[in-house]
Amino acid sequence: MKYKNEMQIKKAMGIESWRNISRDKVIRFAAMMPDMDKEVMLEIIRTFPEFTKYGNELLESLRETILKTIDKNSEDYRMSLEIIKETQSICKEQLNEIANPPAMLGRIE
Repeated sequence: MKYKNEMQIKKAMGIESWRNISRDKVIRFAAMMPDMDKEVMLEIIRTFPEFTKYGNELLESLRETILKTIDKNSEDYRMSLEIIKETQSICKEQLNEIANPPAMLGRIE
């Protein structure tokens, strides 16, 4: 795990604050997510509601690009649409988990 706290992430992104972050930085943040501590990543996303907005806009832009460039009758087209649907479903599930964390099932003592 490369990034263990918020300061390391901000430094790597070249920002001082999450306010007024550009879409390019949101894309950079998303690319860095696999290298982040999970709890730190979730906390940043919770405090940064624009992240989900930009993420959805990015997926929609990707969808539009694919629709414009691939022949609608091709297998590639159908596969691309399935990938987008699956990605949107995964994002939705993850956002729901962030918004509604599971209750503790009990403690092991």
